[in-house]
Amino acid sequence: MNDFRIKEAEKHSKEKGLKLKRSELTKLLKPHSSEDSKRHLSSNLFGDRIKFIHRSWIAKICTFYGVDANFLFNIKPMNSTSSNKVKIALEIDCDNRMDSIIEAEEIRIKIEREFDIKTKLIIS
Repeated sequence: MNDFRIKEAEKHSKEKGLKLKRSELTKLLKPHSSEDSKRHLSSNLFGDRIKFIHRSWIAKICTFYGVDANFLFNIKPMNSTSSNKVKIALEIDCDNRMDSIIEAEEIRIKIEREFDIKTKLIIS
């Protein structure tokens, strides 16, 4: 992964005065793994040998080092003044309207949790 900037994130945290150890990060990412497995993970993460990264690790790494995913993956942040809203339409076939609303709300909540986005349910 050419644009995975974990070393820069580590440097950024040090510049902010944080004294974080790589072993603490690997413990956060793989809490139930052996020490050898954690050392191997650290070696791969910081030795530019990482082939993939678990989605769940991204937020943990960003929080640990105090950076966002844009920084971590060297992505130019989107223009905050532009509108980047996504509309998702759900069509649910139910006999009872209240059941449809409840089901749509449950799906909306799942989407928010899965993609870490804010949504709202519009009933028409």
